[in-house]
Amino acid sequence: MTQLLPVLDEVRRVQDEMVARRRQIHAHPELGFEEHATSGLVASRLESWRYEVTRGVGRTGVVGRLKLGSGTRRLGLRADMDALPSAPGLLLAPAVGAADTARLRSGRSIKFLVRADGWRAQRA
Repeated sequence: MTQLLPVLDEVRRVQDEMVARRRQIHAHPELGFEEHATSGLVASRLESWRYEVTRGVGRTGVVGRLKLGSGTRRLGLRADMDALPSAPGLLLAPAVGAADTARLRSGRSIKFLVRADGWRAQRA
């Protein structure tokens, strides 16, 4: 249990910001290869945490690289940022348009950001 306390403290530290970001992404879902706002948000957060960012990977993808020290160890994190097309007859929220709110991947984008921030903060 004591090992969880630093993790919980870290999550609490970023909770309000991440909830707001998830709501922002969720309110404006973007289909595959159209996630310009979402990838821009992810890239800007990574840059603010001193990650080297490459944008436009596979059109709208983002790669962040955090270099600390001279070690050769690597860790990869990945998250889907796109929404899926809605099914016919599905009731959608007004701001959503053609994306399915029930299957939106906003939560994955935010979990990715929480992990990236936590990993950076632990090693800074």
